[in-house]
Amino acid sequence: MQIRIQSQNFSTARAVRFQMLDKVYTYPTHIHQFAELVICLGNSLNVTVNGNTEILHEGQAAFIFPFQPHSYFSKERNQLSLLVFSPSMIPDFFNKVAGKVGASSVFTPKESTLDTFRSRILEKGDFDLFDAKGFLYLTLSDFLENTELCEASADNSIALGVVDYVTKHITDKITLTDMAKELGYNPNYLSERIGGLFGINLCSLIANIRADKARYLLVETQKTGLEICYECGFGSERSFHRQFKEITG
Repeated sequence: MQIRIQSQNFSTARAVRFQMLDKVYTYPTHIHQFAELVICLGNSLNVTVNGNTEILHEGQAAFIFPFQPHSYFSKERNQLSLLVFSPSMIPDFFNKVAGKVGASSVFTPKESTLDTFRSRILEKGDFDLFDAKGFLYLTLSDFLENTELCEASADNSIALGVVDYVTKHITDKITLTDMAKELGYNPNYLSERIGGLFGINLCSLIANIRADKARYLLVETQKTGLEICYECGFGSERSFHRQFKEITG
């Protein structure tokens, strides 16, 4: 099964993306370097994180750590709040849990936390970054009270290292040998793990990450196609157009 790779969905200056969804929410397995908080406001859906499926009921939340493969599945119309954010937005939390993930992703926030969400996020006309930070710290405090922490799997560490390497070297000629040397793995082993984790080979993984960054730049900036082409590491405009269309449709 191929996992969708998302990278550079937003810049450091725009550290959080907030969406309200009212639809049948089914989304295939994907992975990114951001944390994700989903709050169920109506009906229920299945949340699968690292292959473990749980039911997210109304009034509950699911928290996904960076680089955890996850997907959603529902047969009924859902009302959901979705916050995708950079770990740098709440560094104290991620320093506290460094190297660990939740044994369960689904938890039940306190009613007072949900009241804060309604008054400081939902009912405000403008999305305020400071309100969002405060709400995230409050919610993830509930998460820590509800969930045991366990060591992140080796697969999470490999996925983190691979995506981080590609992101840092996105304009360079990336080779498996150079990546394996920097990450401390045997090239053959790393190639095998990339295929197992992402469902695609390294070349396709690099193209996916470059295309995702290009998608962000096309929507959020006024840069030309040629500027975006080279900023994302594509060798030529022709290659950029061909690969972008193949990946995004």
